Amino acid sequence: MKKLIWKNIKSDLEGYVWRTRIPFIGWLVLYTTDVLVCLNKEEGFKDGYEWRNTITFVPDPFYLWK
Repeated sequence: MKKLIWKNIKSDLEGYVWRTRIPFIGWLVLYTTDVLVCLNKEEGFKDGYEWRNTITFVPDPFYLWK
């Protein structure tokens, strides 16, 4: 089984965009960003950052996306 090789894609988005080639069918695309989380301080929680990830599949059997 082959490893997935993720490559960073330049983007105007505030996070990071990565893609990996899925043989014969297209691309798996990952978008990652960190967001500020404001929690209820009365309950003893603290504000902070957490990573948010979104993943999708882009069909492109001929790999036309350069």
